[in-house]
Amino acid sequence: MERILNCAIIDDDSEIHTIIKGFLKGSEKALINQCFEKCTDFLETINYSSIDLVFLDCLFPNDSKNGVDVAIKLKEIGKHFIFISAKHHSFVDACRTIGALDAMPKPLTEKRFMDSIDTAYNTIISSKASKKKHTLFHVKEHKGKINIFLPDILYVRNQLTDSRNKIVRLKNGISYTLMGCKFEELLTLSEDFVMANKSELISYNIVEGMEGEFVLLNQKDNNKIPKKILLSPLYKNNFEFKLH
Repeated sequence: MERILNCAIIDDDSEIHTIIKGFLKGSEKALINQCFEKCTDFLETINYSSIDLVFLDCLFPNDSKNGVDVAIKLKEIGKHFIFISAKHHSFVDACRTIGALDAMPKPLTEKRFMDSIDTAYNTIISSKASKKKHTLFHVKEHKGKINIFLPDILYVRNQLTDSRNKIVRLKNGISYTLMGCKFEELLTLSEDFVMANKSELISYNIVEGMEGEFVLLNQKDNNKIPKKILLSPLYKNNFEFKLH
């Protein structure tokens, strides 16, 4: 199997979490890495999440946000989602207009669910395989855009004087200031990237191990990157999933 999908469930019914986890037990295509009972809790982490696929309920009596609010945000950042809801006819139109991969009615059945997983897996893997390896970035040092080979990016942090800009360290030792660049945009460009904390992103290819709350980095290709960086609890689950 090429890779496994990193998935999240957002549903106010904890029993649905248990059912979906049961369906995916032993699956080589998808794994539940995060579970939420409120949309607002998920939205707090969405910009720094490495989630590939979200199973999303529509109505949340326990929250000020609903599934459509989350779906719109997921669509904006290029994330995939599948609607699940007890009211099938009420959300089919939302599925079509917002861009869900599927819309599954409750109660969920294993065959229907696994058929949807097969379709989602093929769609997502094909999409990731077609991503470009080179991307144009607006950099301060060249007063314009340059083409950067994504696998050469080892480490990225916020610019200290302006967090809207990012300092990027490349494999060849060169550093650039990416102007007006967001971490969430970088995360959509390469499977190699993972957030360690709110201020730092790294390529998992340079991770050597852990030391308490710190991630140890390999400086072999670039001694300008730090030897270790703090791993925030907010990103720990996604980080560990990417590495394993």
